[in-house]
Amino acid sequence: MAAGRRVDGAGGAGRLCRRHHGDEESGEGGRSDARPPGGGENGGGEGGDDGGGGSGRGPAAVAGDVPREYLGAWEGEVLLDGESIGARRRVEVRPGREGETITSMWWVLPEVMCVSDGELISAEAGLVLEATLREEVSQFGSGCRESQEQRLSFEDGELLWSYEPDGLTAELEPAPVDVGGRAVPPEQVGVREPDEDYGEGMEVRVEIARAAVGEPAVSWEMSIGDVACTWVHDVVAGDPGDDTRW
Repeated sequence: MAAGRRVDGAGGAGRLCRRHHGDEESGEGGRSDARPPGGGENGGGEGGDDGGGGSGRGPAAVAGDVPREYLGAWEGEVLLDGESIGARRRVEVRPGREGETITSMWWVLPEVMCVSDGELISAEAGLVLEATLREEVSQFGSGCRESQEQRLSFEDGELLWSYEPDGLTAELEPAPVDVGGRAVPPEQVGVREPDEDYGEGMEVRVEIARAAVGEPAVSWEMSIGDVACTWVHDVVAGDPGDDTRW
């Protein structure tokens, strides 16, 4: 799964268009009414160059206040009253103690991506986190919440995430790509010029890089006449062993 952002890094999914011989710029995109919880930069921890399957469990090192079974990278669909709302959630959990940042979290919809850091508030009944927004990519400022309390609990091999004010939940499973692992299948890497006819005088170029979760993976360039538009997409989830999943 990849989320688009403007190439100037100013937020706002969609495209940045530049005229080759002028100063004019314009950004375009859609609008979303979604108001997801704050969804940090790419989480801590290390992974091999090829990612590998995430186990959802951390190393044998001391995890501080975080139970070992919580450690690792987790992914799943976000639900409301048991029904999918079309959003994906990725949570990376690392060792730490109360008052420390122990999670990096991604929330992705077609119109918005929220990335947040989670500070451990309590580990007495599951994990209670204060999530603080680090990065927002949205069309027309659809918006991510700046901060809010979220909860994690562990049950039957799954990490259960919840945001109680809106009744949102997610049953997260171990991610195919663990913390720090590369998510883009190697078969997809390279530069492509699509065969489709996009119209007279229009040129399209797509470049795919072997990126890790949270890094830019796809650059999509389109030009016609003296106007060029570029989208840059960060990869949020993937499976290096399956070139249909990322």
